[in-house]
Amino acid sequence: MRTLFKATAGLVGIAGLATPALAQNQPAFIPIEDRPRPEYRTEPINVGSFELVPLINSQIEYVDNLFPAAATKVEDVVVRITPTLRISDRRSDRQISLNLRAGYETYLDNSIDDRVLLNARGNVRLGLGTATRPFIGFNVSRNDTRGRDFGDFDESVQPITLTALRGNLGVEQDVGNFTVTAEGRYSGANFDGEIFIDDAVFDGAVRDSDQYGGRVRFAYTRDAAQTFYLEGEVTEFDFVTPDGSEDFPPNFQVDRSSTETRLSAGFVRNLTEVLRVDVNAGYLRQSFVDPTLNSVETISVLGRLFWNPTRLTSVQARAQRTVDPSINPLFAGLLRTEGGVIVQHELRRNIIVGVEGRAGFIEQIDGSDDGTEIALAGTMRYFASPRVSLRLRAERFDRSGLFAGAQNRVSLATRLNF
Repeated sequence: MRTLFKATAGLVGIAGLATPALAQNQPAFIPIEDRPRPEYRTEPINVGSFELVPLINSQIEYVDNLFPAAATKVEDVVVRITPTLRISDRRSDRQISLNLRAGYETYLDNSIDDRVLLNARGNVRLGLGTATRPFIGFNVSRNDTRGRDFGDFDESVQPITLTALRGNLGVEQDVGNFTVTAEGRYSGANFDGEIFIDDAVFDGAVRDSDQYGGRVRFAYTRDAAQTFYLEGEVTEFDFVTPDGSEDFPPNFQVDRSSTETRLSAGFVRNLTEVLRVDVNAGYLRQSFVDPTLNSVETISVLGRLFWNPTRLTSVQARAQRTVDPSINPLFAGLLRTEGGVIVQHELRRNIIVGVEGRAGFIEQIDGSDDGTEIALAGTMRYFASPRVSLRLRAERFDRSGLFAGAQNRVSLATRLNF
């Protein structure tokens, strides 16, 4: 803890030496932190048409409740070191990116064993500037439970190893003012380790799952400022069913496999040069293999807003109503209604500050134990030089009702580009 607070104080002191912000013309609809800063950009290594950027991320983080549950509170300081290699293609008719990461994570109070974190992520888009644009992507990670697409209401109070696979393959085709998109998706989660239920130990593989999906989108672009679209998506969720062990609770032995169908219509419109909205609404149904589980039928809603109130400030807002495919055997699924906002401001040319907030209401489909979630965070990023940047982050997470618990995190991270 003493090391963390010393580093934090040092960061605040360095901030006072930063250069003033420049009110430059910046690309619209790009968050402040992601906008180009040539004076703080490291020149990549060029190999043919590819650019290579090697870097090392390091982070020290204090967490007052590693597993945000009221029943088991574990405090620790986590140190992570993550070498990364980013590869991208410079040709104008395609976008090719590959991100390779291999990290090491240790817990100073030994609450959890040391971990090796592995991740490979890639995306390819071809035919840019033409009428036919195929694309493909993949993501493979090991021992990395962050970045999941759904909330994890974790019954276990100890970490278990996760191997996550994700991939997609599709094509965009222009026909006059219309664009047709067809895409196939796969996502899989495999768990190694043990979970405790009512003082009994079970194989963590009971949480394994596979998802197969397909999506079709028809979009009509009226002009450069607005697009209308129709979209349909079908996803199959295949969950592992326990082997019927006598010790295994009966409600955990239900087959939670299901089919989710979503139909929606929406539009994207640039209301002004600094304000964009993307809104859609439709029908969502989730039907389960086990007839004892009730199907879910609801109106699905998704709204996104991007606003640049000034050239130095960006605001992103999002509201949605979806069904979470819970990976916890206790639940067949969770109906989530939530909204969030992210505000970033360029305090100085090399200092970006931000605040984030999210609030959600979670309904248990086959029960009455509903819950709420609230998350708040503040960040500051400091570009010390083209090769070095620092990030300070503090966040608070609070869940009531369903698996009540709270968590506070404070972290200081550095990035070194070679």
